[in-house]
Amino acid sequence: MARICPKCGKIVNSDGFCPNCDEKPEGYHPVASAAEQPKQSQNEHHVLFAVVAVVIAAAVALAGIWVFFNKTEKKEEESSSDLSKIIYEVHDTDVWITGCNDPDATDITIPSTIDGKPVTTIKQNAFKGNTKLRKIKLPDTMTVVAGRAFAGCTSLTKVEFNDGLNEIGDSAFEDCTSLKKIKLPPSLKVIGDEAFKNCKSLVKAEIPDELPEFGKDVFKNCDKLIEKFSIDDYLKLFIP
Repeated sequence: MARICPKCGKIVNSDGFCPNCDEKPEGYHPVASAAEQPKQSQNEHHVLFAVVAVVIAAAVALAGIWVFFNKTEKKEEESSSDLSKIIYEVHDTDVWITGCNDPDATDITIPSTIDGKPVTTIKQNAFKGNTKLRKIKLPDTMTVVAGRAFAGCTSLTKVEFNDGLNEIGDSAFEDCTSLKKIKLPPSLKVIGDEAFKNCKSLVKAEIPDELPEFGKDVFKNCDKLIEKFSIDDYLKLFIP
C-alpha cells in the first residue's frame, strides 16, 4: 500500500520518511497503487459479454420475426383482396368500386380498405355484363351495392353478402341467370325495384324479417323461387 506525503504529495518510504521534504511528515495517508487496485475478474467480463450478446441476438430475432409477419400479413391481405382485379375511386372518407380490371377474373374478393380508407360502395354498372365473373365476396365495410352493379353477370353463381350492407339498388342483380342462392343480411334496409329480376336459377332466398323499403318486382320471373313461397310470403313480397 503506497503512502502519500500530505505536504508535497510525493510517495513516502515504507518507514514514513519523505525524501522530498527530508522529514517524516505527520498525517500521511495510504493510497492503493494501481497494481493494488481491485480488478474485475475475467469471469465477470465473460458473463457481461454473454449477457450483451444474448440481448443483441434477441433483438435481432424479434426484428426478423416482425418483418416476416408484416410481409406475410401484407401478402395475405393483397392476395385475399384481389386489388389488382378491380377499378376504384378514392374519395375523402371512403372508396367506391367502379369496375373490373381483369376481364378474365372469375372470383373476386373486394378488399375492406384501400389506401387506409374503407370500401363502402359498389358503384352503378360497376360489373354490368361481366359474363366471366362467377363468385364475388363483399367486405364488412360495404354498405351499398348500387343499381345494375352486377346486372347481366350470367355466370355469377355465388354472392357473399356482408353483415352491415344497407342497400341493394334497382336491378342490381337482374339477369344473373346462374345465381342459385342468396342470403341477405339483417342489416339490409333497402332492396330496389327488380333487384333480382330474371334470376331464373334462384331457388333459395333468405330475406330479413323487416325491410323498410322493398321495391317492386324484386324477384320477377324467378319462377323456381316463387314456387317455394307460401301465399302469405307471396303477398308480402310480390304484391305492392
